[in-house]
Parts: sequence; structure tokens; C-alpha cells
Amino acid sequence: HGHMLACGMDPNGVMAELTGRAGGYSKGKGGSMHMFSVEHRFYGGHGIVGAQVPLGTGLAFAHKYRKDGGVCVADRVGILPELYAAGEIALVGGGFGRGVHSVLEPAARGLPVLLGPRIGRADEARRLVEAGGGYVVEDGPSLLARWRALLDPQARGAAGRAALDFVRAGAGAVERSMDFLDAARGALPPEPA
Repeated sequence: HGHMLACGMDPNGVMAELTGRAGGYSKGKGGSMHMFSVEHRFYGGHGIVGAQVPLGTGLAFAHKYRKDGGVCVADRVGILPELYAAGEIALVGGGFGRGVHSVLEPAARGLPVLLGPRIGRADEARRLVEAGGGYVVEDGPSLLARWRALLDPQARGAAGRAALDFVRAGAGAVERSMDFLDAARGALPPEPA
């Protein structure tokens, strides 16, 4: 329930909702799964599997349509492709922890990709940065500065095209891998009969 409090929702309203009281954010009818506050831009948890996908996608699209600079934060597994389709900039997780997550999904949608500094073992992340489609941010202030720079349509477009070009340049990897394995197998001595 920390997300609700981090959005500025009143702890008394949160607790009232959790305990089924009328003073809660959903009048005590939903508990934590249906906590909701338009005023605080908190659009709820969901007890139905997948219900957050259209809501999150719609929120992201609304920000894009209104050009209001708003951000849609998702903390669910399996919904990123839908959100990337409506997005303009992606912040890929993991780069401030053990290692960055996949950068290929947002890059394939032509989004500039922001990532934390721990990309050493993620070759595709390092190469995306070198190609101009990704940016390493070291901390909150550098994230904000890069985000603001990418709000410029020309800068965002150039970085998005670089990201998409990076993905397209890697097309055919399976065929190249098979060719490599066939060549390696041909270099081996024949198996004894």
C-alpha cells in the first residue's frame, strides 16, 4: 500500500478502505484491490487478471494524446508490450540493481530507452547505448535531465529511430547462429563408425 501513500493519498482514507469503511477511497467496497483516486492519479490495483492492461494502456495513450508530459508507471509482469505501443520513452528496470532487464522490447517499438548504470553484462544494452537509442542515467537528477531532453520531439524521434534501427540490424540472428553451428560442425572430425 506504499504506492498509494507515495501518491499523496491520505493514510486515513487508505485505512478506511482497507477496513471496509465508508470513508475509504472506494467507499469501503473494494479494499486494496480497488483503491482509486483520480485526484492523486492513482488508478488502482485490480483483482481481475489482466484488468490493468487496458487501463494502463489507456492512461499512457491519454498522456500521449494530450501531450501533457504525464507518466504511466506499471508494476505488473506481462503488460509491457501493450504499454510500449502507446509510449514515447521507456525506462527499463534493473540497471540500478543486479543488472538491466531487456531493452529490445521498447527498442523494437522505436522508443528511446533509459537505463541505470549496471549494464556491464547486458551486451545488447551496451550496444543500444552506443547506437544512440539508449541512455545510461546515473541517478534521479540525470534521469530527469535526460527525460526532459527527450521531451523534444526531434531528439526523441532521432533516438527512437536509432533504437529501431538497432533492432532491425540484429534481424536474422537465428539464421546466423545456425550457419555458425553448421560451419563448426563441419570443422569437426567425422564420428567413428
